[in-house]
Amino acid sequence: LGREVAGSEFLAGVSTMVSLCASAPFRPELDLLLCACRTEIDVKVARSILEREIDWSYLVNTSIKQSVTALLFRGLKTVGSDVLPPWTTHLARLLVEKQRGVNLFLAAELVRILDALKGRGIEALPFKGPVLAATVYGDLGLRRFLDLDFMIHERDILPCWDVLRKLDYVVDTGKRETIEAAIRKYSGQDEFCRRDGRVMVEPHWAFGPSTLALSIDYDGLWKRARPVDFAGLKTPSFAPEDVVIMLCVHGCKEQWRKLQCICDVAEVIHAYPSLDWPAVVALARLQKCLRMVLLGLALASRLIGAGLPAELRALLDTDPITVDLAKEVERSIFDPQNVARSVYEISRFRLRMRDSLGDKVRYVVRTVTTPRAQHFAVANLPEPLFIGYYPLKLIHDYLLDRKSTRLNSSHANI
Repeated sequence: LGREVAGSEFLAGVSTMVSLCASAPFRPELDLLLCACRTEIDVKVARSILEREIDWSYLVNTSIKQSVTALLFRGLKTVGSDVLPPWTTHLARLLVEKQRGVNLFLAAELVRILDALKGRGIEALPFKGPVLAATVYGDLGLRRFLDLDFMIHERDILPCWDVLRKLDYVVDTGKRETIEAAIRKYSGQDEFCRRDGRVMVEPHWAFGPSTLALSIDYDGLWKRARPVDFAGLKTPSFAPEDVVIMLCVHGCKEQWRKLQCICDVAEVIHAYPSLDWPAVVALARLQKCLRMVLLGLALASRLIGAGLPAELRALLDTDPITVDLAKEVERSIFDPQNVARSVYEISRFRLRMRDSLGDKVRYVVRTVTTPRAQHFAVANLPEPLFIGYYPLKLIHDYLLDRKSTRLNSSHANI
């Protein structure tokens, strides 16, 4: 891959919705949604879709479920109001302004938290949420988010909890320290709610649970961080290349159930036309998540028309598993029955998205053997017998749970 790619390389890799529909036929409402969510909208194609009969209620409801309503109306505004039902303009203003108000409130809360952490000497890297909306989408109102995510060093977990407690977040769990430490070790993050119930925060020290067996270079991630301007605050955040990797890993962890995750990747590509693609590929390969990254880029290109350099598209073509997984996501993303399995359960999708046999084995072994909060709740083992939670987990998940499932199934058939 060359160090720089001409700006024209970053235009839509799939130039029209006709070519998109050749690989993934959708009903007209979904064609219009995908067209409107692009960073570079083909007005002619959008208008041709609008000539078909559009179920506007279905379109708007789907955009809400996929967390892309603001992007839909941004795109429709580009197409022109002369071809839209009059009520859509009013609805767009109501929905987008409501989202903007919530986002401004959450952004202010994130600034308050970051200031408090900084005052305690705790480094934090905010990501997703308001920072992604402001720095990548260019508009705090364009991206929907419900919680506040930031990365901290693992050594700062307990001091961070203390800061959040003083900011009126419910932090105490009542578990003994060895169990708390075990939960922190496998979870990679925690979730706390402010006492008034208005804000959820998710401090992270890993991109995903240890059961995913990722090999992220967190020291390198912190070293590559760079300052960004956010809500009047100068704060460090991920380098653009790490943002791409983080979003793709997150999307794969969630099995790409929402269009928003794919739009996030497309918006990053659009916002940073000078992305160092060789560095993205090298970092992804080093961190054993290359297929995850390729899958996210493939979906951004296939569904949202994100432009990729020719060399990267050629790399995608050499991995048929990535192409197959992308088609699987296309078929299922708008399916109302599409429910991803828990990240703590083995799934065929997450197994196939791993780069090598060794990665697959580590993923399976850790997922099968790692005890979690519900297993610690089954029995209060003394400290010398803490290792007993591992066989207890296997008995609980693969003997008792399966026996209970068979009994329930038998009763249902009576």
